[in-house]
Amino acid sequence: MEAKELRYAIDVMADYGRVLNGTKPLLIVSEGKSTGAYETVAEMVGENPAMSCELAMFRCEDGKLHEHAFVCRAGSGVARWAADLLFDRAEGNPPLTRVELQRVMGALLGYSLEDITAFIFSPTGMNCPCDCCGGPVPLLLTYQPTPTLMPRGSWGRDAQKARMLENCYQF
Repeated sequence: MEAKELRYAIDVMADYGRVLNGTKPLLIVSEGKSTGAYETVAEMVGENPAMSCELAMFRCEDGKLHEHAFVCRAGSGVARWAADLLFDRAEGNPPLTRVELQRVMGALLGYSLEDITAFIFSPTGMNCPCDCCGGPVPLLLTYQPTPTLMPRGSWGRDAQKARMLENCYQF
């Protein structure tokens, strides 16, 4: 395992613990960044009824589609909201700019306003081609919703999602 992948795996495990103990609302794990971290988190979520996961294909930094696991505490719905936001953005609803998407995703991931702003103006924030950072509109090949969560809805029709989106715009 190379140093970058190892650092990513360590960060993922730390963030999984934060999601589990409720100090972080969402974790996104990319199979494209570390297969080992992705498989470990998938196994841990599968063994823990307090956790929930949504699986979807999105483009990574390498420009290729990889499976992503959106992980949250069971019942919170944050994983579904984040995946839906990326899918809905690809369809133009809501029509978010790259910065707006980064603000919303940063809030869903539990980052502070200062951290989100720093990321937006960082080289990664401005240039990362991955879909989660606001890269090109994704080519959506598969979507595997967790059957225990509510059916996929639109950000525009769900009042709770709309309020969260409005709060993110107030940065």
